[in-house]
Amino acid sequence: MPAALVGAFDVVVVDPPFVQEACWRAYASTAKLLLKHPPVLPPVTPSSPQPTPQPTPQPAPQPAGAANPAAQAASAAALATVAPEAPPTPPPQSTTAGAPAEAAAAPAPALGRVILTTILENEALLWAELGAAPNVFRPSIPNLVYQYHIFTNYPAACLAEVNPEVGV
Repeated sequence: MPAALVGAFDVVVVDPPFVQEACWRAYASTAKLLLKHPPVLPPVTPSSPQPTPQPTPQPAPQPAGAANPAAQAASAAALATVAPEAPPTPPPQSTTAGAPAEAAAAPAPALGRVILTTILENEALLWAELGAAPNVFRPSIPNLVYQYHIFTNYPAACLAEVNPEVGV
């Protein structure tokens, strides 16, 4: 990877052709290298709740080559919701005898954001590697035997609604 790309991105989108675990581990490692700020990962303990796979309904068949405006709109909206993080707040200035001026609220840590598409069976891996969870919205991809999901490691309001092309 060119050195100029390491730590150069606020958001990484991964829409890969392969869904196997070994491939996703490589994608996750690459995403972490590309992000300016690493993703905040969930604590991993034996008692940590793990994501549980849900049964995946099959998409309704669509004519070959049919456009998917709902999925395209959701992708565009997901990217639009990714605003750059605010710059860090400087520490409070000292007043007298080293006492801080008004206590400023600590800024939230910057978060490297990821948007990923894959099958639900990769949920536990994406949670552990990137802190990403599946959203309610699922893209309609005609002619596939399995259903893809959109995973993010941040709340995306535009992905919190069911895609009417796919249903529940």
